[in-house]
Amino acid sequence: MADLASQPTSVQTIYSWYREGKLLVNRRYQRKLVWTLEEKQKLIESFLKKYPVPAILLAERDGGPATYEIIDGLQRLHSIVSFIENAFPLVDDKYFHVDLFPTAKAAADDGRFSKAKDAALIGAKEVSTLLDYSLAMSVMRNASDGEINDVFDRINTYGHRLSDQERRQAGVQNEFSSTVRNLASLLRGDVSLDILPLESMPSISIDLPMSNHGYEVIAALHPILRAATVAS
Repeated sequence: MADLASQPTSVQTIYSWYREGKLLVNRRYQRKLVWTLEEKQKLIESFLKKYPVPAILLAERDGGPATYEIIDGLQRLHSIVSFIENAFPLVDDKYFHVDLFPTAKAAADDGRFSKAKDAALIGAKEVSTLLDYSLAMSVMRNASDGEINDVFDRINTYGHRLSDQERRQAGVQNEFSSTVRNLASLLRGDVSLDILPLESMPSISIDLPMSNHGYEVIAALHPILRAATVAS
């Protein structure tokens, strides 16, 4: 039986986990990135105003250095790291000041992402407020795949409703469903691994109006997949 531990975690630590490849996404049940630009901006504003936000739920994976599978909070976690990496600004068009966060600056200097050029930046006080913000986080330990699937299914009444296909995919985990999923990935030309780092999610996510991932997404190569032309 799985154990559940409360583990409040700062935004700064979350970004470090992200850069170290410790935040993983399981495509057997997780959706792609669906939040709009406005939703991302409101989340960051909540941090800066020190408002409470919903808890993150992770499952600690077995073996090797500590890695975490994201069960609930994928959209929030990606919004955090993408704002830090200048993928989008706040509503006042100010971007995160990368040079004031050594971990992010090192990643930018290493070519992992590009800093916003000639843009207005948030101040040192706002950077500190964001990085020091402690998110409520729960971590499942010793959880089986069945338990993780069950928990994911139970919490999916919140936020963006799953499409019919996403609900079917989340509820069916067998060899046939895995084969179908892998074939679909092969035909689309996107990542075919079941488990992949959070950093890879933008490249396999369908573009949405005003989503502004700040990355190349597969919809850019296949316009027919854009959200405006695809029925849910």
